[in-house]
Amino acid sequence: MEELPMLFKQSPGLQQINLEFSEIESLDPLLPLLSQFKDLKELLLFGNRLETLPSDLSCLDSLEKIDISNNLIDNIQDILPGLMSLPKLNELHITMQTENDEELLVRSLLELKNLNGNLVDRSKFPEEEQESYPQDYQSPEDYEEEKVQESDEHEESQEISESPVIGESADPENLENIEEAEEDPGKTYDACENSGYFGEDTGLSQEYLERVAILYDEIRGLWLKEDRSRDRKLAEEFDEGIKGTMAELANILRSSSPEPLTTIYSIKAKYELALICTHKLNDLIFFKNNEVGGFLAQAQEIIETLFSDLFTASLAIFRQDKKSLKTITESSQQSLQEPKSFIAEKEQMIKRFQEERQEMLQEIENLREENRKYLETIVRHSKSFADSVAVQKSMEEDNRNYVQQMNMGKVTGKILSLRQTKEVIEEIYISKAKYDERCSENKMPRETMEQHMYNYLNTKYGLKNLILEWASSIIASVKKHSPKDNDVNIFGKILRNECDEEFRFVQIQVKETVGELLKMHVKNKFPLKHSADVLEIVNEKTNGHLFEDEWSEIVRYMYNEEDSAMIMQEIFLMIKKKEHLNNPKVPRAKISREEAILLREKEKAMKNRILFSDFIKVLLDFQLKGHEKFLNKFTQIFRKVDTDADGIINEQEFRDLVVFMDLGFSEDDIIRLLQIIDPYDNQQITFSEGVALFSTELIPVEGVAVMKKLSLE
Repeated sequence: MEELPMLFKQSPGLQQINLEFSEIESLDPLLPLLSQFKDLKELLLFGNRLETLPSDLSCLDSLEKIDISNNLIDNIQDILPGLMSLPKLNELHITMQTENDEELLVRSLLELKNLNGNLVDRSKFPEEEQESYPQDYQSPEDYEEEKVQESDEHEESQEISESPVIGESADPENLENIEEAEEDPGKTYDACENSGYFGEDTGLSQEYLERVAILYDEIRGLWLKEDRSRDRKLAEEFDEGIKGTMAELANILRSSSPEPLTTIYSIKAKYELALICTHKLNDLIFFKNNEVGGFLAQAQEIIETLFSDLFTASLAIFRQDKKSLKTITESSQQSLQEPKSFIAEKEQMIKRFQEERQEMLQEIENLREENRKYLETIVRHSKSFADSVAVQKSMEEDNRNYVQQMNMGKVTGKILSLRQTKEVIEEIYISKAKYDERCSENKMPRETMEQHMYNYLNTKYGLKNLILEWASSIIASVKKHSPKDNDVNIFGKILRNECDEEFRFVQIQVKETVGELLKMHVKNKFPLKHSADVLEIVNEKTNGHLFEDEWSEIVRYMYNEEDSAMIMQEIFLMIKKKEHLNNPKVPRAKISREEAILLREKEKAMKNRILFSDFIKVLLDFQLKGHEKFLNKFTQIFRKVDTDADGIINEQEFRDLVVFMDLGFSEDDIIRLLQIIDPYDNQQITFSEGVALFSTELIPVEGVAVMKKLSLE
C-alpha cells in the first residue's frame, strides 16, 4: 500500500487504520509498514482477499481489535497462530465457517473478550484437561509435579474437614461433604432440591437453582483456602437462607394469590438466593482486604435498598391495580343491576323522541312546499331581470351623487374607528376574492373594487338607504385614516382606480420580509438562544421599538444604495418628529456627575430608535410612492379613454388605449391582447386587469415590458 508510508509521516501515532475493500491478498508485505505504528489498536481488513495470516504478528504489540471478516479464509486453524501471537487482542471480527469455530477461538484466545460484536461467554465452553501447561512453568514435568502437590493437600483437607449440615429436616443419606461438593458443584443443588422447599410451582427454574448452588460451592471453595473452620457455618447459613426464602414464597403459592403477585415474590426469592452468594463473597473480600470490603459492603447496601424500594413500589402498584379492578367490577355489576324505574324512563324518552321526529318530518314537508312556491315566484319574476340591473345602476349613481355631496360638505357620513375600518376593508377583500373566483369559473367579467363594495353592502343589508349610508361611511373613514395607515390608503386608491388590486399583496410581502429579517438579526445577535426565546424577543420588538443597527440593517438588505439612503432620511425625519412631540424641552434640574453620565448613556442607547409600526409605515409609503410613479403614465392614458370614469373600458376603448400608448402594436397584436384580457368578449376590462396585462406584455422589437417603458417616459 503506497498510502501507508505517507500516512505514517503525517500521523505516526495513529490508533486505527482502515484497509477495508483494498483487495489485499497477503499481509506479509504490509507487516513491516504496520509495525511502525506503535500505538496502533484497531486494524480493519474487512472485505479483502486474504486466505491466511502471517504466523507471527507479535510486532503489532498494541493491537487490541482486528476485523478480518468477509475474506477468503476457509480454515480457522490456518490463522490461529497469527491471532495467538497478538499479545493484547481482545476483540475479533471474523466470518466463521463451522459451528465449532467459535469454541476453537474462545479456547485458543485467552484474552478475547468480544467476538463479532458479542461478549465472550466462556461458561459455554468449560475448560478441559489439556496437555499444554501455563507459561509460568519451565516444563510440563514441573507443572505435573505442582498438580500432584495440590492433590495431596486436597486429600489432607478432606480428612480434617467435617461434613456440612444442610438442614435439620434434610435426609442424612442425601448430605454430601465439602470435598464432594468441590469435586461436583451439583451436590449442593441436589441437597437444595431434596430439602423439600423447591418445586415447579415456586416459579424458580431448575437452571437458576443450579447456577446459585454451583456459585455458592465455588465461594465455599475459596473460603476453604482461607479458613477451613468456617465451612460448616457456611453450609448452615446457606440452608437457613434457603428455608427462609422459600418458606415465604411457599406461603404466597399456598394462598392461591394472583399471578402478578406470585411473579413479584418469585423475583424477590431469586434476588434473596443470589444475595446469599453475594454476602459470602463480600465477607471473603473483607477478610482479605478491609478497605475494599468496606466499599463493597456500602455498595451492596445501596443495591439492597433500591431493590427494597422497587419491591415495595411493585406491591403498591399491584394493590392499586387490584383496587381499580375491584371498582370497575363493582361499577359493571351496578350497571347490570339497572333499576326498573330507569328502564321505564328510557322507554318514555324513546317514545318522546319518536313523536318529535314525526313532527320534524312534517315540518320539513311544509318547508319543501313553501320552497316550491318561492321557486315559482322567482321564475315568474326572472323576466324583469334587466329592470333589476337598471335599478342597481341607479343605486350606484345615487351613491356617487351622495358621496359627491358628502365631499362638498352637504352630507356627513359616520366615521368608523381605524380598527373598524380595517375590519370592513378586510371583509370586502375576502368577498371580492371569492367573487373573482366565481367569475373566472363562469366566464363572467370582473368587477372593480367600487362596484363590488356596493354589491357586498347590498348582499349584507339589502335596503338602499342602509347601503348608501354604509358606503358613504366607508369612504369618509378611508379618507380620514389614509394619512396614518398605509393599508387604508391603498384601499382608497384601489377604489379610485389609482392603484391596481394586486399591489396590496406586494405590501403584505414587504411586512413578512421585514419580520423574517428582524428574526434573522436577533438570531445572529444571540446565537445561543433557543428558537422560542428568539421569537419572544422578535415579538417584543414588533410591539415596541427598533434600534438603529436593527432597522438600518433591514433597509440595506431590502433596497439598493440609492433607495436605502432615501428611506433612512425619511426614518430620521420621523424620529425627529416623534422626539419633538414626545419630549418637549424642559429645564433640567441640577444633577450629580454620576447621574449625568448615566443619563447620557441612556440617551445614547435610546437615540435613533423608532417604533416598529412607524418603521413599517415608512417602508410601505415608500413602496406606494414608487408604485404610483410606475403607474402614473398608464393611469393618465386609461382615464383619457375611460370616458364615464367607472374604471371599466370596452373593446373600442381598449384599442384607443393601445393606440395612445404609441408603442408600435399592430392590429394583430391588439387582437391577441384582447384574446388574453377579454377572452369571452364581455366588453368589460377593469383598470387592474389592464395593469396586470401590460406589466408582463413586452413591446414588439424592444423586448421591454409595457409598464416599465411607460414609467420611464
